[in-house]
Amino acid sequence: MTITFEVKVSHGLLEPLEQVDLPEGEKLTVTVINKAETAHPKETGEQPSKWALLAEKIHKESPLKGHGKDLLKLIKEFREDFVFKHDE
Repeated sequence: MTITFEVKVSHGLLEPLEQVDLPEGEKLTVTVINKAETAHPKETGEQPSKWALLAEKIHKESPLKGHGKDLLKLIKEFREDFVFKHDE
């Protein structure tokens, strides 16, 4: 079973921010992810890195948009014609 839920730390204990249905006495493994370390720069008010800006621009304005079929055709041709040197 894997579930994800948010918690807050209070007096050194993790308190779920929502109702969590877990059997009493169950032993679990907990992975802690600090939201501040994984938050998007827009959420933290920080200036995004150049890579983040580039990735966002490509996501919004894909340079491959409309070329999917052509790209798949080229990939297929490459695979069909590709030969490892040791196979020659």
